[in-house]
Amino acid sequence: MLLNLKLNNCGIKQTLITTIICASFLVKILHGDTDFFLFAQQWSPTVCIDVSKMIVCQMPPGVDCWTIHGLWPGSLKQPSPRFCHTNSSFDLEKIQHLVPDLEKEWPSFFVERKESNFWKYEWKKHGTCAVVLSSLNSQELYFTKTLELKKQYDLLKILKENDIFPSTEKYYMHTPEKGVKGAKVW
Repeated sequence: MLLNLKLNNCGIKQTLITTIICASFLVKILHGDTDFFLFAQQWSPTVCIDVSKMIVCQMPPGVDCWTIHGLWPGSLKQPSPRFCHTNSSFDLEKIQHLVPDLEKEWPSFFVERKESNFWKYEWKKHGTCAVVLSSLNSQELYFTKTLELKKQYDLLKILKENDIFPSTEKYYMHTPEKGVKGAKVW
């Protein structure tokens, strides 16, 4: 399978890729129903392309590059765990000091959904299942670690280290077998 990339000034040209979880970094663990964690980033200009016409999607001001799509526990042998602790509440006050970074790195693109509602949804769906790891066993740790992973996996830097540079003219061919330098294990 080949990945055909054409980059503009910050990332993948939006007309080529409409739905992206472009950077998926797997972290293998063995704990209960969780075998790994998937850290996914998305190319922000493409988020609104495939959205239903019933939903108002808009690029937040100042967001024009890779953003966090999520940190999700996964399983190889069964459906990935979701909504593990439905009685676990979301408290924005617990992550208030992270809000400026979350707004920039993990924004909501849907006008009717405030960022805090989006983060609440991500916490309830994925974060409550991530608590199996002591390093992710609270709302603050879950969001902090996800922001840290975003810094660790700087996609523009990783692409450039693999001789993939922003361009509106050049296409890049990459085979998964070749691998990508700079993809580290967390």
